[in-house]
Amino acid sequence: MKSLFHFYTMTKELEAQAPYHDIDSVGKEILFMIGHACQHNQLIRVTDILKQQNLASSATLHARLKQLRERGLIDILPGADNRFKYLQPSSLALSYFNQLDKYLKKSSQLI
Repeated sequence: MKSLFHFYTMTKELEAQAPYHDIDSVGKEILFMIGHACQHNQLIRVTDILKQQNLASSATLHARLKQLRERGLIDILPGADNRFKYLQPSSLALSYFNQLDKYLKKSSQLI
């Protein structure tokens, strides 16, 4: 359990910094969904996120997408025919994921 709480503490310290502070659990879940799709070389559309009614209402999901974009954590790319918009993590979000990965590896060495 020591490694778990070490990871938790480091994560909280990272998330207390701008631009990560004030991003709620819905925003984090969206960011991780986008990151997961990118990790697997998949494209995720705005409409895919808005269909996630188990997370929040469409209005809330849209607001969180806007917040993530304004904070520079996601990029919105037009589709080939402009009917769809695709989401990808920005370089800032990739840096965040890399830092979390480092924290996880560091914490696992405490075992």
